[in-house]
Amino acid sequence: MTRLTNEAVCYIQATDLKPHYYEMTPQEARVMRAVPTWQSGHTPHLASMEDRKIPMRDGQEINIRLYIPEHAKNLPVIIYYHGGGWVFGDLGSTDAGCQLLADKAHAIVVSVDYRLAPEYPFPIPLNDAYDGLLWVFDNIAASVVITPE
Repeated sequence: MTRLTNEAVCYIQATDLKPHYYEMTPQEARVMRAVPTWQSGHTPHLASMEDRKIPMRDGQEINIRLYIPEHAKNLPVIIYYHGGGWVFGDLGSTDAGCQLLADKAHAIVVSVDYRLAPEYPFPIPLNDAYDGLLWVFDNIAASVVITPE
């Protein structure tokens, strides 16, 4: 029989909260859905993680986080958009998953921290996500310094 890791059990317990997020204000739901930092001894081995600010079409900036796996050379790039229905989620809520994805997929992962509704109504979060994609397309090769193996 397959067993869940202790990390998975802790995550399920931490996120199985009452009242449900859809019964709260967006601000309350964000606090309740905050994900604890990676607490495992099995932390993926990455060459680097780097936070950056990138420009948006409206002149504002958003955050992205680059996850560079070890031995990164000519690797694919995965652009990661956290879930949360455009209302909650952030770089921290998906950090452990993005680390694992970069390590196991042998890919550079770019996590895009688009702005959230209702403070930033449609189409701002969608535009942020798209502008993040365009930034990666135009800049990732020059933004990731790869050291020779």
